[in-house]
Amino acid sequence: MGNTRSSLPSHAKEFLNYREAVCTASTVAIYITVLRKLYRLWTSCGKDPEKFFEQISRAFFEEWFNHMYAIGNKVMTRRLALKSTRFYLCWAYDRGYLKLDPHQLIRPQDLPKEPKYLPKPLQLKHDKTFIDYLKTSSDLPNKGLLLTRYTGMRIGETLMLPYECLRFDDDGTCSIYVPPGKLLTDRLVPLTDEGVELVREIQKMSKEYNTKNLNQLMISPYTGVAYSYSGMRSAMKIACQKAQIPYYSIHQLRHTFATSLLNAGVSIITLKKLLGHRKIEMTLRYAEIAQVKIKEEFYACADKAIQLYETSHMLLKTITDPLRSFTDLISLIEKKRQESQNPKIDRKRINLLKKLRRLESEVELCL
Repeated sequence: MGNTRSSLPSHAKEFLNYREAVCTASTVAIYITVLRKLYRLWTSCGKDPEKFFEQISRAFFEEWFNHMYAIGNKVMTRRLALKSTRFYLCWAYDRGYLKLDPHQLIRPQDLPKEPKYLPKPLQLKHDKTFIDYLKTSSDLPNKGLLLTRYTGMRIGETLMLPYECLRFDDDGTCSIYVPPGKLLTDRLVPLTDEGVELVREIQKMSKEYNTKNLNQLMISPYTGVAYSYSGMRSAMKIACQKAQIPYYSIHQLRHTFATSLLNAGVSIITLKKLLGHRKIEMTLRYAEIAQVKIKEEFYACADKAIQLYETSHMLLKTITDPLRSFTDLISLIEKKRQESQNPKIDRKRINLLKKLRRLESEVELCL
């Protein structure tokens, strides 16, 4: 991490040291990325990074907003960059390095409106094809992707799994222990027998690669350390290509896990605990996508029901003599019984003939 911040000015390094004491490593990494991009734009204007707080202005930040938009940064990326930078400015203001009001340099209305995206699970046929491909793969990253699909973990959580992550209960069931991650809370996610075997397979593979005695599950055979985000993203892209399905992001495996459970009848409260959501509002988004699927299935089934009804109605019109139909059917089954040499099947035919003759009599009384 020291090398990635080496190009930053002294004030930025001081800020990072402060945040390191109170934030997770992933949060500090975000600050480093944002500050490096900020100072890269600053120096491209021919300005001294050490005089940043003395020379910055509202006009510079407006230029930065436009720059991030122009290079194609997504809304959430720009929101995160602005909020992180504003926190950095507030810290500098409290320390006396900055004289201007940070809230006038970056105002609330500068933040792009946060989009409300519905979860995007894999299509059912693609999900099945993808799982089948991952099961046959011998690559460790693909095993990690399959575990992510089976448990609904965030990819960061999968990469942080300790080597001994299985937890067995007295009743013989097993769960996977997910350590504190994005929301600083840990949890247990139940595993099927197939999931347990998958974890054991990953453990066996990782043990061969773990030459540095790291307490991590996902160890790269190339580096001897845990897989990176970029490495897993590349693995996902290649896996989609080899499975011959459209490209999906790794996070969509989590969406697929959640929506498949909802469609199978799991409660929102249970799903919230499985996904590790802090607020129920996050989980309710999956209920919305589940309702969309319910609508799709309803209309598809409704069309089939109409077709089936119309077909049945046409068949009824062709039945001009119901009793004759019974007679023909009884004759056909009796003929099959006489030709058969299978006593077991014959017994079934005899029982069916009795029922048909009884039903024939009842129909005759009603007509």
